Amino acid sequence: TMSGGEVYVVGDGYYAIDASVTFVAGAAGIATVTLLKDGAVIPGASASLTVADATTYTINIPRSAIRQKCCGESTITAVISGVIGTISEATILVEKE
Repeated sequence: TMSGGEVYVVGDGYYAIDASVTFVAGAAGIATVTLLKDGAVIPGASASLTVADATTYTINIPRSAIRQKCCGESTITAVISGVIGTISEATILVEKE
């Protein structure tokens, strides 16, 4: 389920995750989007892009890069770092394998 920019995963097992994050850069530099599970970085779940100030970008993190084991209940979130930015849309697809 998704609520307020977070995806809640309920149930044990392995999950394939992919994400697409659209944001407006607030400064020039290298923007990195990273997925977190329960506040910790998911290995392989990040992508970076060189950006210009006040421009809209979309960063995709492909499912082939992410296979995550979840136990009980977990929360998946997307964060941006490297530059100031405002996420306008985040699509996170989580499918149980």
